[in-house]
Amino acid sequence: MRAGRGLTAAVTAVMVLTASGSALAGPISPQVVNGRDPEPGEARALVSVSAPGLSCGGTLVDAVHVVTAAHCVTNTQGTPVAADLVRVGWSSTTSRAVPTLPVVRAAVHPDYDPATFAFDIAVLELATAIPGATPMLVASTGRSAIALAAGAMVRAAGFGRTSVDGPLSNRTLIADLTVLPDNVCSRERVPYRIGTIDFYGYGKEFSAASAVCAIGVVPDTSLIIDTCQGDSGGPLFAGAGVSARLVGVVSIGDGCAGFIRPGEEMPKKRPGIYAKTSAALAWLAAEGVDMSDAALAPPVITSATAEAGAISVSVTPGSSTRLDTVTVSVTNLATSTIDGTCLAAMVTGAGTCRVAGLTGGTTYSVTAVANAGDLISAPSLPVTLTLAGKPATPRIREVYSLGGGRVQFIVVAGSSRAAPVDPTTVACAPRGPAKSDIASVSGGLVNGRVELQLSQGYRYTCRAISTNALGTSRSRPQSLNL
Repeated sequence: MRAGRGLTAAVTAVMVLTASGSALAGPISPQVVNGRDPEPGEARALVSVSAPGLSCGGTLVDAVHVVTAAHCVTNTQGTPVAADLVRVGWSSTTSRAVPTLPVVRAAVHPDYDPATFAFDIAVLELATAIPGATPMLVASTGRSAIALAAGAMVRAAGFGRTSVDGPLSNRTLIADLTVLPDNVCSRERVPYRIGTIDFYGYGKEFSAASAVCAIGVVPDTSLIIDTCQGDSGGPLFAGAGVSARLVGVVSIGDGCAGFIRPGEEMPKKRPGIYAKTSAALAWLAAEGVDMSDAALAPPVITSATAEAGAISVSVTPGSSTRLDTVTVSVTNLATSTIDGTCLAAMVTGAGTCRVAGLTGGTTYSVTAVANAGDLISAPSLPVTLTLAGKPATPRIREVYSLGGGRVQFIVVAGSSRAAPVDPTTVACAPRGPAKSDIASVSGGLVNGRVELQLSQGYRYTCRAISTNALGTSRSRPQSLNL
């Protein structure tokens, strides 16, 4: 059964009535299973969020704004609960925070769907700043793209349950997670292995436009690391210290850490699903959230040149901000995989770098992301290049007999933009029973012509051949009877 993280054993599909009579979904608030204690300051922005019948987490993203899950502060129709029914808590230690701070406004993403949990993000505005708390900035588009790449390591934090339907934690726990590819999350039969465990996705229930899935495994064990009931709304984040950035919000999932209920393992292990903050940056900004991490303009690719198995790229800043480096990525459009990256140092206000080891004949998309101190830009506008490969196929246009076994071939050589073509040749091999008695004959192209001396009375198969550093192309065979 698919269940929101935080549906308790007692209220698997039961509605809870608030004092005002509105129906709320069961307390959806995932805790970390097989988590670890946080490093100093690692969970400094984690807060607890409560509403009648609900217990969730949240992330302080500036002095007075908390990002949490939409399902934590809405009823079953997706309508926000009254802000005065919501409280936020924060602790200067790793102890579970007591929710005592009033919320003056609760805003739910306009595209939130309570049936599918798409865009499961909400913003709470506090009346005053929390003394001593340190916010975690929302990641820019570029930083999110890097942090949520398939196979990347991210972390979640929460006070939720330490086992499916188990007790809530009395302290913060951290989940070290691995991001799964979108094409695994959006299918049900494609496995993704972490350690010795295969994980499967959710099929059409998962939308990569607004969500990402992630799960973890304790090294050298079969223990699964996962968020659970009580952790909903808490942070999914990347980076450390002041560079830590919010990239997602704990949303939903099947069971916890491979169990659908106590003692009952899931036949197919599934990851947790997290709402992507990068899908809601414009809305978050409109709600007044500090978006200073997204202020760095993307760089500009001024040139991208295809070479033999490589692409050389020149970049300049997209604004007057001084950049430290620019990371260039080359994506294979056929497979949607990044086939190579390079780092351009922006010492003089511009930079160049080269991505080698690419495949000839392949079409690539080239993008660049700027870095300035702790800021990472969104990707640049893409540049598309098709990397030339081996020469085009040569062609024998005409064949003339010059008498005495002398034959002239009129040839169109195979061209190549990637690498110089070695002199095109024509090679003729004898056919039939006597082919072992005489040798093959070949000659180079001169002014569009090749002349060969062949043995009379024999049959030959002739081809034009063009070669460069990336490969060889051969024409269609031409049969001759002399």
